[in-house]
Amino acid sequence: MNTPEKNISLIRAEQVRLLFAAMAASIIGGIALAVLLAYAQHDMIDTTILVAWLTIILVISLARIGLLIWHRHSDPVQTGAGSKVWLQRLRLGIFIAGSAWGMGGWLLFPADDALHQVFLAFVLAGITAGAAASYAVDLMCVIAFLLPALLPFILRLFVQGEGNSSLMGIAVLLFIGFLFANTRQIYQRMRENIVLRIKARESELAFQASEARFRQMFEGNDSVMLLIAPASGAIVNANEAASHFYGYTTEHLCSMNIAEINMLEPEEVAAVCHQAIHAEQNTFVLPHRLANGEVRSVEVHTSPVDVSGRTHLFTIVQDITERKRLEDELKRQAHVDGLTGLNNRRHFFELTEHELARAKRHGEPFSVLMLDLDYFKSVNDTHGHLVGDRVLQKLGEVCVQTLREIDIIGRVGGEEFAILLPETKGDQAREVGKRLRLAIADTSVPIEQGDAVNFTVSIGVTMLVATDDTVEDILNRADTALYAAKNMGRNRVCSE
Repeated sequence: MNTPEKNISLIRAEQVRLLFAAMAASIIGGIALAVLLAYAQHDMIDTTILVAWLTIILVISLARIGLLIWHRHSDPVQTGAGSKVWLQRLRLGIFIAGSAWGMGGWLLFPADDALHQVFLAFVLAGITAGAAASYAVDLMCVIAFLLPALLPFILRLFVQGEGNSSLMGIAVLLFIGFLFANTRQIYQRMRENIVLRIKARESELAFQASEARFRQMFEGNDSVMLLIAPASGAIVNANEAASHFYGYTTEHLCSMNIAEINMLEPEEVAAVCHQAIHAEQNTFVLPHRLANGEVRSVEVHTSPVDVSGRTHLFTIVQDITERKRLEDELKRQAHVDGLTGLNNRRHFFELTEHELARAKRHGEPFSVLMLDLDYFKSVNDTHGHLVGDRVLQKLGEVCVQTLREIDIIGRVGGEEFAILLPETKGDQAREVGKRLRLAIADTSVPIEQGDAVNFTVSIGVTMLVATDDTVEDILNRADTALYAAKNMGRNRVCSE
């Protein structure tokens, strides 16, 4: 990352702050693990060695606590050379602490007890993993602890020379590699976050220090901008672009409440202000009403700012009505058959899969109807495809008018339609099919010569059974019933 020189010292200072913030917990955790390890190994290791090693750990921990206290009583704004020195002190202290643990890995190694070797490995892995998490903001600190803490233990494993020891040594080496790779990713993310926080902090300070320049930018900007009092929703200020967009004078806008523009309910408007002022969310898509009564879809970017010693919501409004219309249209086109306006094949199958899962979960019935226009090729050949399209559209209209709102209709082929009837048993489904067949038979499509084209459908009916695992299972049965209806002379309803 190419960080400007000006920010390097700020990044370093933030690293120092985070490292010292994590130091107390890491010291306490280290002492606790050291005591636990010494207790677990006291039957295997000479008491003098254990006491000496624990003493070293405690002395180093006390020294690091002293470093922490020293830092807390120093200048809280450590930048430039100051933060660099503190970072060097931290790295040295961490290296010494890691070396002490490495000494433990060597001295407390129970050569003749595999179980205690494994326990020692777990302790060292735990202390290094915790250190990696605590010091991930600076890779040098991680390395300064990781290598001196684990390499002596690994060397001791290989020196012992037994097969299991060598395998454990290889495993610990792999653990080092994995831990370092994972820590490096965390480091990169933390560094990016630090840079972002520094930039945000600088932007905030610059904004506070140059209120006049902000107002100049606010008033002369081509984007629609508002300043809103978060508690009341009152519009404190509005620029000329806002006046032009909403159709009110700037003075009139500044006498209004945002609830008079926002079409949400007042409590919903208050919830939006609450989320924005508490930085829970800063981008919203909302309906805003203009002076002429027109409602536009807008994308609102809002965040709290201090102006004249008061916190307001600095709000940028972007008209996305056309974009949202296009998005809605694309979404509709992805789900709807362009000719009939019914669900297309893919969306019908998605809805049916969902309904199948629901019906099987709750033990509810549902049925499926498959419809096919009789002699549709003859309609196209005789009257042309335009009339054929009208017939398909009319069939869709009749289905929508005849069926319930909860029923799902889709065009799944050229002249083939499928209907899902939730909460409907087989006998009821057959009655629906008969009623639908009669309604379609009574329908006609006028043509230019003054005549009308009548058409009929064949319908196959089936009901969900326990052995149905997929949508295809039930649709195939409905399709079989449909072709039975066609083979029996068409314009009839058959069930499978």
